[in-house]
Amino acid sequence: MAQQKSKYNNEEPKFNFDPTPNHKDSLEAEIKDKVDAAKQAKNNRTFASLGQIATFPLIVMHRDQLLYNLENDRTISLCEENIKVKQDKNYFSNENVWNKENQNEYHKIIYSFVPKKMGDILGQQSNQRDPIFITSKGIIANGNTRISCMREFNDYSLQDAFKHVDCCVIPEENSEDWTYIRTIVDEMDNQATFKTDYPWYSRARRFEINCIQEGFKDILADENAGGPPKTELKIISDRMQYPNLNDAKKHYHMLILAREFISKKLLRFEKITDLNKLGGDKVTGDGYQAFKTLADNIKKVEDDDDFRELVLERVFGLISTNAQSKKKSGHDMNSQHLAVESIFGKSFLNSLRKDTNSSAKLDDAFGSAPKISKSKKVKKKSIFTGINKDKDAIYEAIKPDLIKAAQLKKNEAGKSIKNRLYKSLLEDFNSVQTLRKHILQDDSSNLDEALTVIPKFKEELDNLESDINSILESQA
Repeated sequence: MAQQKSKYNNEEPKFNFDPTPNHKDSLEAEIKDKVDAAKQAKNNRTFASLGQIATFPLIVMHRDQLLYNLENDRTISLCEENIKVKQDKNYFSNENVWNKENQNEYHKIIYSFVPKKMGDILGQQSNQRDPIFITSKGIIANGNTRISCMREFNDYSLQDAFKHVDCCVIPEENSEDWTYIRTIVDEMDNQATFKTDYPWYSRARRFEINCIQEGFKDILADENAGGPPKTELKIISDRMQYPNLNDAKKHYHMLILAREFISKKLLRFEKITDLNKLGGDKVTGDGYQAFKTLADNIKKVEDDDDFRELVLERVFGLISTNAQSKKKSGHDMNSQHLAVESIFGKSFLNSLRKDTNSSAKLDDAFGSAPKISKSKKVKKKSIFTGINKDKDAIYEAIKPDLIKAAQLKKNEAGKSIKNRLYKSLLEDFNSVQTLRKHILQDDSSNLDEALTVIPKFKEELDNLESDINSILESQA
């Protein structure tokens, strides 16, 4: 789903890029000459990079001399789904960076990521704000989205204002090292600068690709169970600016579950970028919270493949129909991820197992009993058979379970509150008992003042007892 455009930008891309007039050798030579001049004039920009201070020469280049990075992480998912890639898997490889058709096809993709705010700010201020990063060969390492925005201004004066752009140049010896370049880009994108956000699933896909390139399989498996070494995975996650390795692996797990959701072909969801249809921004939207909650809870049903499938049908039906918004039906969860969480409530899962004649219980999944053997297979066809494109029919199929899950979740919360009340009263009782047995002495001072508090305690206890009895009577 393309971003809404600024009034300063074309609604649909019109720019036609032809890199061939910029002969490869002459472009590299021009950049080299300008870099040498910048070094001579000490015209540099300094940044913190990889925990160290890094200095980059600052030069000015004509905007339309620069080449898009066809392997940009931000667009990785859309590029993988592009029909051209189905014909040539290397279509968006930088080996084709000088190809006119590939550059223009990529321009359409990257321009779809340009938000209204970017066009508004650039258009109103007529100022680039931050330099972009390019390689010594003229490939844009950081700033592809901004360049596409500048190339699509619908006013000649703005086109002219951004004809030349400030560029920090990555050293020639690092210009082929895309691991290093991506680290620079990720660091720039995590600073409080003018940027657009990566879709969470694209970053997770890049993490997967990086792991595969290092020869790692079973990325989610523990090292002791045959998974990749933690130290090696941590190097990759740190390089990608994830807060920690667990966060990187959780996002990858979310991607795997999202692919499973897409594989069901429910409604309009047929490819990973269709997650955009779930709304919100590309980082916390696109089903981010729902799939995060799913990844956090799926372990509760991993001991039984058939039961796992039953649970996921309810979850995927909920996500695809945005069912939590149907308050009039009686299912009143206020957000999608809370609705997903309710499906994984202990009471509902036990109820669903009972309803589907599955013999296993959930005590082990919740950590209160020894591990048990897998339950017997549940022979039941999908509840979405024949209705996977009918939103109302999907919702009606899962509605009873969603209502039950929400109600049982409320009951569990109420029980938790009751237990908390009992524990708090017990703690207070023990505190008073400790005061009497261990702190009260014959020579204790201010005993008269202490006596004035005791009637207040008694009064409050009487009120509490009365309130509890009223609630119990109303529940009878």
